[in-house]
Amino acid sequence: LHPPLWSALLSRDFPSQSQPSSSSSQQQQPDPKSLYRTKFERHKLRMAEARRRAVYEAEGRVVACRRRLTELEESMCAEGDRMKATAQELDSLERVRASVALNVWQPQVVHGRQKQLVQQCTVPVDSRLSALHMELKVCKQQIATYKNAYVCDLRF
Repeated sequence: LHPPLWSALLSRDFPSQSQPSSSSSQQQQPDPKSLYRTKFERHKLRMAEARRRAVYEAEGRVVACRRRLTELEESMCAEGDRMKATAQELDSLERVRASVALNVWQPQVVHGRQKQLVQQCTVPVDSRLSALHMELKVCKQQIATYKNAYVCDLRF
């Protein structure tokens, strides 16, 4: 209906695309309204694709974040299990050590058996105790690190 209006809208909304040259304008130039409609539909499709890509990227980030949180939870559980095992070993080692100290005053047969048990240890008891204490500290530190990372990742 109003070619000048559609031409103005076309040049305003799609300025990056150049207008056809004057020599080709004498040949079949589509009317401005249909040209505007075509360019608008293409632009609309490009924008929909851009939104779809943005949604896919956001979903990918969410999946990666969930995967990281799951890995952190698994690491915390594994570290907790390791800490429990270390604490149990430390407890049993201290119990054996106390038992040996108590049995020193018992008859020679019991004392001989305890001596055999202690002699089977290739690692000195004190060094093993300190190693277990250090391992407990490391486990606690790792769990704290994992919890901190988990909380930080959870905020995103």
